[in-house]
Amino acid sequence: MGMLRLSDVAKKLAETGVCRDPPSPPVEEISPPPAAVEKIAEVLAVLAEPNRLKILYLLRQSPMPVCFLSYILGLDRTAVSHHLARLKAAGLVKVSRSGQYSIYSLSEEGRRWVDAVFSV
Repeated sequence: MGMLRLSDVAKKLAETGVCRDPPSPPVEEISPPPAAVEKIAEVLAVLAEPNRLKILYLLRQSPMPVCFLSYILGLDRTAVSHHLARLKAAGLVKVSRSGQYSIYSLSEEGRRWVDAVFSV
């Protein structure tokens, strides 16, 4: 989809008779930025998995290693690690080291998404 302008839409609808004397649009360009749409779609696809939402909810409470998440969720560590890899690739979680443990926490973007999702 190219740049879409409301004035063009109003003109086209007036020409076809679908919308006679449309109101003047308050803004001109209405096309969403393609890169933003792609990023949002990617994050929503990652968030669509229930166990990932549970992980994000837990990380909202406190940073945790895989073994804590695995125990709390009743999932094996491999499954939790897979989910964390997807969440990290989407920029929702970050990882740091504490001794022999990798500690997962929400990134700033992850915190914004989690706050938005769980505010419903």
